[in-house]
Amino acid sequence: MVSRFVLRPAPVGDPAALLALHTTQRGECCNHFTWPMFRDLAEQSKSFSGVAAYNELIPASIGGSGEPERAWGQSATVNFFDVLKMPMAVGRGFVLGEERLPVVVLGYGLWERRFGADPLIAGKTMTLSGRPFTVVGVAPRAFHGLDQILYTQFWVPTHVTDVLVPNTSNFESRDYNWLGVTARLRPGFTREQAAAELRVIAQRVEIAGELIVPMWNVRRVKEMLRSQILYRFGQQGFARFQAEIDLRFPHQLAGLFL
Repeated sequence: MVSRFVLRPAPVGDPAALLALHTTQRGECCNHFTWPMFRDLAEQSKSFSGVAAYNELIPASIGGSGEPERAWGQSATVNFFDVLKMPMAVGRGFVLGEERLPVVVLGYGLWERRFGADPLIAGKTMTLSGRPFTVVGVAPRAFHGLDQILYTQFWVPTHVTDVLVPNTSNFESRDYNWLGVTARLRPGFTREQAAAELRVIAQRVEIAGELIVPMWNVRRVKEMLRSQILYRFGQQGFARFQAEIDLRFPHQLAGLFL
């Protein structure tokens, strides 16, 4: 289970620079972000070259030829695939201007099974829960999302979430935590510098309980299995500590590695 869900390398560029951002509540990790909290970090941080958000589980019915089938996907900000630096199997990821458009990136398995691995799928229309969506790309075979325990089959833009699952998104509330967040360190910046900057941002916008978890390159797994360095934000700022990892519980590792 550890090998399948945790140690499988993901096809992202420079995985050592990719971080998972989480919030803590009452000292407990790891919780999601609100949209305003995500926007504060994305707009004010200089340590990251990109910050992206995603909703982990979006159910939909796949229509078209053949019997309808249930699939599980995610909604993501349009810079999601750019932040991951992910080469696509077909087509592209999302681009600016598509935030509210019915466009979709297919998972490789869904593309193979449902669409016969059509190399010309980009630009064609498919049906998600009875609504037409334009396919813009296909993710690489090895990528099923950042949480590798999940098997994500498609991605749509964040602002399209409620088209498929009404009343799921909330872009105003600071109490509605519904977004996973990932960020890429800007070249020349360290995790320590990013942590210090986030402390300043937190003081400015009164964000409480931020946590950054390094998503380490799989090549470094062997030397890091016994402990991980986390940066934990609290009322006293960021404190560094080591967390022991128990390999009997792979879900504890799933968010730490790509």
